[in-house]
Amino acid sequence: MQSELHRHAQLQELTTYYHHAKDSFPLPSAEAQAEQQRLQEIYHSMRKKHKQRKLQKTEREGAAAAAAAQQTPIKEETA
Repeated sequence: MQSELHRHAQLQELTTYYHHAKDSFPLPSAEAQAEQQRLQEIYHSMRKKHKQRKLQKTEREGAAAAAAAQQTPIKEETA
């Protein structure tokens, strides 16, 4: 019986806390959510562009290193 009362009191306390928190922190407006979504899309597109540029740079450096390796003069053997 004592534990039942304790659980009931805890449930009432949690319910009160939930309603207080819900009133204190209302859900963001649809306009704010749309702005947040727009900012996330911009961020992700910038990250994607950055990754692409980084990949292109490493590909160019790799191609330049391969070209430089092919252009190294081969020493002729004199007999």
